Amino acid sequence: MKSKYKDLPVEEMVVKVLADIIQKPDIEIKGTSNLRDDLEVDSLDTIELLMEAEDAYGLEVDASEIDPDVIVTVDDMIAFVKGKMEN
Repeated sequence: MKSKYKDLPVEEMVVKVLADIIQKPDIEIKGTSNLRDDLEVDSLDTIELLMEAEDAYGLEVDASEIDPDVIVTVDDMIAFVKGKMEN
């Protein structure tokens, strides 16, 4: 299945997917927003976001790679996805 986010830059894709998941306007999502504390994103939401990234950019992400102590903010998530694109 083709992702509706496939033509977006990573930064925009992450924000738009998060906005869809948490049902808030993307204008409220900042790079410094804490995924858990500010946006109330849980582990299932994180998996959903990464599945969208896989579909959009042809990535493969193993759930064991997702460290909630490292991926804390929206910017951390963007960096994680970009890092997967470089591999």
